[in-house]
Amino acid sequence: MNYTRMIGFLVFAAFLLLMIPQESRAQDTHYWNNQYGPRSMLLSGAVIGGVTDMSATFYNPGTLGYIEDPELLLSANAYQIETLKIKDGGGDDVDLTSSQFNLLPNMLAGAFKKSWLGKNKLAYSFLTRHRFDAEVKGTTTDRVDILPDPGDEDFAGALTAEIGAKELWAGVTWARALSAKVGFGVTTYMSFRSESGVSEIFAQALTDSGDMALVLDVDNFSSTVYSLLWKAGLGIDLRPITLGITVTTPNVRLFGSGEATVNSSFVRVDVDGDSIPENGFETNFQEEVTANYESPWSIGFGAGYFLEHTQFHFSGEWFSAVDAYQVLELENFTSQATGEIVERSLQQVRDSVVNFALGVQHDFGTRYSGFLSFNTDKSAFNEGSDVSVTGVDIFHLTGGGSAAVGRTNWMLGLSYAWGSEQTTQLIDLKPGDGGSINLGDGVEIAYSRITLMLGFRVGL
Repeated sequence: MNYTRMIGFLVFAAFLLLMIPQESRAQDTHYWNNQYGPRSMLLSGAVIGGVTDMSATFYNPGTLGYIEDPELLLSANAYQIETLKIKDGGGDDVDLTSSQFNLLPNMLAGAFKKSWLGKNKLAYSFLTRHRFDAEVKGTTTDRVDILPDPGDEDFAGALTAEIGAKELWAGVTWARALSAKVGFGVTTYMSFRSESGVSEIFAQALTDSGDMALVLDVDNFSSTVYSLLWKAGLGIDLRPITLGITVTTPNVRLFGSGEATVNSSFVRVDVDGDSIPENGFETNFQEEVTANYESPWSIGFGAGYFLEHTQFHFSGEWFSAVDAYQVLELENFTSQATGEIVERSLQQVRDSVVNFALGVQHDFGTRYSGFLSFNTDKSAFNEGSDVSVTGVDIFHLTGGGSAAVGRTNWMLGLSYAWGSEQTTQLIDLKPGDGGSINLGDGVEIAYSRITLMLGFRVGL
């Protein structure tokens, strides 16, 4: 097997490990991929200036200062099917896909009794900020001439790539009314973020005389980071117009650690182009490595316009750029096969982005309401990142309704998200004679997600 072919497969492994999950992990490059609370979910988060329930702990804690009865328990779940497709990503007529079904516990929030708080109000909240799991498998078999030996060889390759990312926030909100129509509040969040990834690649070629060439590569990592961050908000209720502004700080890392493993070997592979097959081996395991995560500053603004039966909402939020940092502070190591230094880097860097959301709520009497909304989720992808290969701008369209039954308000909604991007093909799974690969063609990455939203809120 020649060196070009081996490199093609190693690129394929890294590409799938890093790029497939990144589109939804937002995780690193998307900030508006999830919304919280029944009403706010149906309005696509366009409620910074018009939130009226306990999702205010996230969208604008200032509004809790003048909400008359914030003593609510709110819960919402989202069931979603998420798909990423790279058309011809593995060569002509070889599509690369990832499809996952997830149940996302969305948010739980409530307020403490105000009898002992005076003019102050305290609330608590738990939310799933990010969550994504993906598994991608690829196999190929062929009979081609990819070894120096005369004639064709039987060729087989296989890849398994898995990744998971989860970020949970637990918050305590303090709010106070500055006047009958103005409120200010701050939510302090504890953030727990975990990530893991595994990439395994295997390629082999067998000649008619029984000689074999082999490539085996295993690369995996995991990390956990605990942080604090704060979100401050000011709410103004001048019905029929309401306004709001928020500021979210970058996270302050408390502690975090991770580990990473590399196991790579090859047999009868010409790595230096001298037509002489060689054997190689290198392995490295690092544990208790310092893990990092950095989030951006953000400033949000929103406005609402309340008519007798219809409400219109708008929100926008700016997210700052994030300078380069190491997700895992890995040390370089010496290859057992060559004695050369192998550099390891998991650098993340993100651009600044702006997102906006529009939402309409119409009340059909006192018990039923209908919702329609739209929001953008621009990617903060930067080419300097080692862990985010590309970024697709995602758009969300949401509709649904709610019904009041006694002291409980039930919600049901459906959201569709989509996005696409043109990028460069990184792997060709159909080797030609001599192991040649055809890279550089334009391919399309298509993202889609369907989310069924169920939720309720209860007056205590």
